[in-house]
Amino acid sequence: MVVRETPGSSRESPASENDRKAVINMKKFLAIAAISLTSAVGVAGAVGPATAAEASEMGTSSAALITQPTTSYTSPSMTSAPVHRFDQGTMVETICYTEGQRFNDNPYWFRVSSGGNAGFVHRDAISLSSTQLPHC
Repeated sequence: MVVRETPGSSRESPASENDRKAVINMKKFLAIAAISLTSAVGVAGAVGPATAAEASEMGTSSAALITQPTTSYTSPSMTSAPVHRFDQGTMVETICYTEGQRFNDNPYWFRVSSGGNAGFVHRDAISLSSTQLPHC
């Protein structure tokens, strides 16, 4: 039997296309839920600890994964002085979150610690293991 495809046709069945759309919709839903939870934590959050050591003592720090090559800065703005340069896959300690310079229409930055120094990394470059971080 010979299967001929017409231009624009796909071998994907309608059921698998629906499954793919459902997965995309679920990912969007989870992303919005995570952002909403982070915002809610920010409203309820107190002033964050000053150092990674204080965060660890208070139990508020959390491990995070750098998801793309990025730089941390002395303040939540790409115009401030750089502190670290991270490769994708680097693990860092997150201390707190805050609002700062908007990037990709997102104002959220995370204060991270690595090698004894702290800096701010934009939300687009980090994957968190916890949403229970205090506001800086």
